Amino acid sequence: MPQLTATAVKTWSGALSRWGAWREAAWITGGQLVGAVGALIGVRLLTGVLDPGTYGELALALTAATLAFQVILGPLVNAAERFFAPARETGQTPAFFSALRRLTLSAAGLMVAIGLIAAGALLLVGRTEWLPLTLGAVLFGFLSGCESILDGVQNAARQRSVVAIHQGIRQWLRPVLAVVLIASVLQASWVGMVAYCLASSAILGSQFWYFRRTLRRLGLSQSSSAATHTVELRMLTYAAPFGIWGLFTWLQMSSDRWAVQLVGSSADVGLYAIVAQLGAYPLTLIGAMLFQVAAPIAYAQAGAGSDPVRTQAAIRTCAALALGLAAAVVLLTLTTMLLHQQLFALAVGAQYQSVSAFLPVAVLSSGLFVVAQTLSLVPMVLGDSRSLLAPKVLTAMLAVALNIGGAYLFGLPGVFWAGVLYSISYLLWLAILVRRMAARHYQIANRPRILKRPSAILADAPSCP
Repeated sequence: MPQLTATAVKTWSGALSRWGAWREAAWITGGQLVGAVGALIGVRLLTGVLDPGTYGELALALTAATLAFQVILGPLVNAAERFFAPARETGQTPAFFSALRRLTLSAAGLMVAIGLIAAGALLLVGRTEWLPLTLGAVLFGFLSGCESILDGVQNAARQRSVVAIHQGIRQWLRPVLAVVLIASVLQASWVGMVAYCLASSAILGSQFWYFRRTLRRLGLSQSSSAATHTVELRMLTYAAPFGIWGLFTWLQMSSDRWAVQLVGSSADVGLYAIVAQLGAYPLTLIGAMLFQVAAPIAYAQAGAGSDPVRTQAAIRTCAALALGLAAAVVLLTLTTMLLHQQLFALAVGAQYQSVSAFLPVAVLSSGLFVVAQTLSLVPMVLGDSRSLLAPKVLTAMLAVALNIGGAYLFGLPGVFWAGVLYSISYLLWLAILVRRMAARHYQIANRPRILKRPSAILADAPSCP
């Protein structure tokens, strides 16, 4: 009877665990789908009130916000999500949150300095008309970065419903508020940026309220300064490579728009940006849903990354995720080849219909990139973020060269196909890197272990009569 009872307990525990995983996946899927509908409606509304030139200015300004996020706050997002599970497992959660708060405050100071430098540079060159848009972009980069940090912590804490609710509301609030302000105040790109900042401020306030509930549930106590310093140094060491390659990744992500601007106009940037946005969104949505489910699981599977058996399980989780995304890339690329005109007629205003034929190319480019980003989770799970420096930096520089060359030689089509070539090179490099890491950890996990030294084995052997 005791054995039967223990078996029943294990069975019910496993069922509850599986139910919890499915419930978390349902929350994430629901939040992403609600956000997807909001983003698509927002694009339709924005392209209805903004001409391609104004939309292009807004797209260029968002590259400044992306720079602030990629280099300063984005690395903290990755460090927060990576180290929450080990900190909770080892009882260092108070030190973790103290370290995260100190790093975020340091990032805020750096963002203020960047904003002041940018404002001074614009005043010196006499381009004061760009001042509101630039300062708004820096502020939006900071606010959205703080949103991502809180999302990352809540996701690592398995508070899926909180993350899903804010992700869904975010995608509705930003464009709708932008359309309202542009229609009622002024049709200008800086007004749209102000709306984005107001939306992020509202979302951030709600996130802080839920975050305080999470802290109370964890029942945190005071942490020693020595423990906080140790965790802070570990997080900073892990995050530093993200900041280094974040600069190059920003160059890769922004050089396409600036290359189009150099050989064309802001209207051309607006046309390119709308295709790139619509092409990237489906795979980014699917990848974000799968990543939010799998990343905390993979981090928990790997733990501190010192047990090769546990890391093998985490690597298999990441590989399965990448294969599923690759299948989705093929399906969506074929679908957009057949239906690009119909999709554009539904999604954007009439002024943007002329570039619908480039949608399948944008889907393929962004899809391959998302698959590669999923594979990059493997080094992050293993705690070896530095191994991503070479592929991130070198392929980003390749992307810049391809974007400039493609824009100069072939115009808008050249930039789209440059994105495909970059994504292929990035994916191949990550696939080779992950395969080598997986093989190395497999060998370690299956290496025969000698439990005792030969002398000890002989000493324990019975003596011959």
